[in-house]
Amino acid sequence: MELSTTEPTLLCTLRHTPATPSPSPANSSHLHVSPSSMQPTELAHLLASTATDRTLSLDTQHLMFTAIANCKWFEANIPAVIQSQALALLSEQTFVVGLFVPLTIRHKMCVTSSIRMISKAINSGELTVGVLHTLCHEISERVQHLRIVGDGVFHVLDALANAMPVARASHVWVVDWTRVLVASVAHNKESKKLAALMLRFVNKFGIKDVACREKIDEAARALTTPLKKAVIAAIARQS
Repeated sequence: MELSTTEPTLLCTLRHTPATPSPSPANSSHLHVSPSSMQPTELAHLLASTATDRTLSLDTQHLMFTAIANCKWFEANIPAVIQSQALALLSEQTFVVGLFVPLTIRHKMCVTSSIRMISKAINSGELTVGVLHTLCHEISERVQHLRIVGDGVFHVLDALANAMPVARASHVWVVDWTRVLVASVAHNKESKKLAALMLRFVNKFGIKDVACREKIDEAARALTTPLKKAVIAAIARQS
């Protein structure tokens, strides 16, 4: 599902179709407030209630997490109560993907407090391999449609590369990484972060798929950083 990158003015525009005849009191209250108008403690409560409310549809949860990701509390330093609550919800896959993906795209250019929080969550060891795969896939899908990405995205990808066990990396994982790296290189030829990320990916996971290896090799040859030769050599060793 393609997520919006702008915060809805009012969450009351979202449709709530509960599994039970009537919404719970928490549902009926938190669907009518813009996240930016909330205090940090209120937003922390909204995160928890949205992540754990089994009467909310997946579409509604994703819309609400996107609205939250684009609110003012994630513009600069995240209030401690919000960050603490977010890190306490890592067992909720819908929450992790629903919040972390739009946050990564919103902060795609720089390593902000939001990006550091996401990386901390990924490196915590609490996310399942399935969630790591899903995060990578969803980020890959969105990066392909962006004209420019930068260190924010690369920082999150670095955490994903660190957290994924080599033996659990699937073919889809390699394909998603290939798409991200190829899409990113055009506007990041001089990026040391991208070159280092490309080298780390190739060395850790290898590229058995010939088509992926050729695409990454072509992307590596467009780099203008000192690591260019090392990346090309690492790819050649996969042949």
